[in-house]
Amino acid sequence: MLSFFFSSSFLLAQNKKNKKESAVKEKSECEKNLEALTASMQKAESEKVDLIKNIDDIKLEKEELEKKLKALETLFVTNVRIENFKADKETKKAKDVTKTSVWFEFMDNPNAKPGAKIVHVQLLDSKGNLVGVPEKKGKPKKNGVEIEASVEQKIEYKKNNPKNLVAIKHDNKLTPGKYKVEIFVDGNFAGRSEFALE
Repeated sequence: MLSFFFSSSFLLAQNKKNKKESAVKEKSECEKNLEALTASMQKAESEKVDLIKNIDDIKLEKEELEKKLKALETLFVTNVRIENFKADKETKKAKDVTKTSVWFEFMDNPNAKPGAKIVHVQLLDSKGNLVGVPEKKGKPKKNGVEIEASVEQKIEYKKNNPKNLVAIKHDNKLTPGKYKVEIFVDGNFAGRSEFALE
């Protein structure tokens, strides 16, 4: 009977030892798996950071390309002619001017899309002050800064455009001196001209 007891005790101890070794082995395997998962997660996080940086770089590149494309579509004007009127008669006398007519043509631009364009005209006196009441609708930008315009008008742009007219009415008398007209198309500077009144 004693031998049975020792034999049972030995088997029980052996069983405990085997379970302990098995648990140690399982723990070791779990630790290895955890290390491998941690390394995989760190690698994935690093790849994610790289991908986000690449996406940001691509977005910046896209924005730059869009700016260049927009610059290619910019319209400029040519053959700018200024006429000043008292009623329906042309005049060069400042005190008589009630309306200034600004004539211009769009320069051909194969990249520009035909359609309605917003034209702002700025009439400036010799001191650089805006003549007339500033247009409230929209403001063009000059050197990245919003500026006031004397008039805003929608003009249909077509290839081989004929002459276009923008009229500025004057409620107050103009003073003798030099004047400058600046034209903006869709918010971008497009051209200028000068004239003098007696």
